[in-house]
Amino acid sequence: MKYVSSRKMSHETTSGKYPSAVVGVLTALNVDGLPVVDYPDNPAGEALVARTTVALSENQIGCEVVLVFAGGNPDLPIIIGVMKSNTQSSDADDEHVMEGDRLIITAARELLIECGRSSIALTRAGKIIIRGEYVISRSRGVNRIQGASVQLN
Repeated sequence: MKYVSSRKMSHETTSGKYPSAVVGVLTALNVDGLPVVDYPDNPAGEALVARTTVALSENQIGCEVVLVFAGGNPDLPIIIGVMKSNTQSSDADDEHVMEGDRLIITAARELLIECGRSSIALTRAGKIIIRGEYVISRSRGVNRIQGASVQLN
């Protein structure tokens, strides 16, 4: 059964433009971490702060992004995705997968989790780097440290 809205559907908006997705460019992340975008035929004439549905990082500045516009207003862009480059190989893609009760996150080069002054980094070479002001290890069972050599202090 096809859903039919009782509301009149129109591609015309109050601004009369932008009813569909547009490909733009992520030009910056401002001081508050908000994305700044520009797109072809931008009536504002300058890059605009956008809302986003996806996580963005500084290494994505300059990447193409898919934009839609709140209420069709070209001054209110919303990023709904980041375009993948045709040159990226499938093994270089970062991904996450839910398998039952497990979340699997993979990264081609490095996976970094940061919060304040603490971080956990996993590298392609097999290194695990844990940094923090205080590091606590607790166990109800055996707390084992094992390696080819173990250095304390």
